[in-house]
Amino acid sequence: MSNVEIPQAENLVELFEASVKRFASQPLFGQKNAAGTGYDWVTYQQVAERVDHLRGGLASLGVGKGDGVAIIANNRVEWAVACYATYGLAARFIPMYEAELERIWKYIIDDSGSRILLVSTPEIYEQVKGFVDEIVKMNELRSYMVAFARSSYQNPHSICPHHQMMLPRIIKV
Repeated sequence: MSNVEIPQAENLVELFEASVKRFASQPLFGQKNAAGTGYDWVTYQQVAERVDHLRGGLASLGVGKGDGVAIIANNRVEWAVACYATYGLAARFIPMYEAELERIWKYIIDDSGSRILLVSTPEIYEQVKGFVDEIVKMNELRSYMVAFARSSYQNPHSICPHHQMMLPRIIKV
């Protein structure tokens, strides 16, 4: 077993950033390709760029220290990107799985005081867009719902060039 030096870091954001500097061109996450014949990989640097873009987008929506950013998604690259982008703003990350019941999503979003909701598929977006209005804490001027595009894994910059994020649309609710 080789010895791997762990970078000094005060928190997960610093650890991630130190890892990006050290392993920039190395693969970080793999995802099965569309043909099912192998994996498409993204490097530490590519993930860091996506984190930076999403963090900037969330900041432009007013997300800051202590704010709640909820996500409904299974484990995937975008989940990790959203997590690190949120942590980079000192905000709270509230994950929920796609298989949860709708009433559980609603309860968690309301109870956590989340101001932003990220969803992984258009189908989930359709499920949740109706109940967001019922949640008082999200009925602020800065309440938004965001849906990830599956195709964003391949080419995140072609979808939303304004923020150069991997998000196809930001919809004010």
